[in-house]
Amino acid sequence: GYLKPILTGVKIINIEEGNVLEIAWEGVVGFVTEIFENQREDQFATEVPLAGDLNEEIEAGIYPAIWNIFRNAFVEAFSREAGGEIEFGDQ
Repeated sequence: GYLKPILTGVKIINIEEGNVLEIAWEGVVGFVTEIFENQREDQFATEVPLAGDLNEEIEAGIYPAIWNIFRNAFVEAFSREAGGEIEFGDQ
């Protein structure tokens, strides 16, 4: 399966609270988020592939998740709907 986090209208910086380092870190995160968001849809999104047993350890695909951030930003925005690719096996 997969996890598809989609953030829309993201605002990172809160100047009223926090010290200088927190505000600087929020500025860096906000800048990176703005660069890698899909400008047309105003969304920052990715798909994270998941594999494993829910009762055991689940593995997340980090490299595909990073690639999907680029794909959402520069190729095609992810839809806000489930992809219909979910299958349940007999247990």
